[in-house]
Amino acid sequence: MLEWCLNKSLQADGSVEEGEYYAVSFLARIGYFGKSKRFWTKKDFPQASVIRERLIAYIKSHQNTGGSGGDYYKSALEDLDYKESK
Repeated sequence: MLEWCLNKSLQADGSVEEGEYYAVSFLARIGYFGKSKRFWTKKDFPQASVIRERLIAYIKSHQNTGGSGGDYYKSALEDLDYKESK
């Protein structure tokens, strides 16, 4: 599932709002972005922080264009532990 999510679901040009949310949600829940949630392996994922930042940038640039009014994008940002700086 991890390989499919990283290589098929997450594409360089992004995806529709719901697709982006489900990919981010899966990766966050399995601990891809943080070791404290990584229950299934002790493997490190050095590229995870780069992918996380790329996802945040993509979502932020498309947040107002979401087909679901941005709700899935908002939830994806929460799953990525993104905090808006004021």
